[in-house]
Order: sequence, then C-alpha cells, then structure tokens
Amino acid sequence: MNDILPPTWPSRWTVDLLDLINALGLLVALEPRQDRRLDAVSSGPLITTDELRDEGILPVPAYATKEPKAPRKSRRTPGPGQESLDFPN
Repeated sequence: MNDILPPTWPSRWTVDLLDLINALGLLVALEPRQDRRLDAVSSGPLITTDELRDEGILPVPAYATKEPKAPRKSRRTPGPGQESLDFPN
C-alpha cells in the first residue's frame, strides 16, 4: 500500500479532512433533535392491518411480491486499472 501513496500529504487532503470533520460534528449536533423525533414517531399512533385493508393497501398485490430480476452483466470491458484483482490463496 505504501507504493501507491504520495510521499507528502497534499493540501487538498487537509481541506477534505476538515470538511469530513465538520460534517461529522454537524451530525453529532443534530443527535438530540433526532432522538426527540424518534421518540415522537415511536410513541405516535400505530396503523392497524384493518386500516391498511380499508385503504386498499392490503393485501399486497402479487406483482409487488415477486423477486427482483438479477442485474444484467455489463457488456463493457474494464478500463486500465479496473480489472478484477486475483488474490493468492
């Protein structure tokens, strides 16, 4: 891994690191509000299955319960440096 790192710390990394620390600090500051919001939602009224049936939400239609299709394989060839890595066993 040391072979792919630059020999010095680029100044752009400092800016990115400060942005990350700032974003994490803002998220931590939001935690009390998020906690109050979660409590309000958790202690709020519940929706019963009878209410869901009355609104036509239940029963779930058959088309909505099917397994999703598997993603298609890409037909593009990988570019330089994007080949798969083969690790020794």
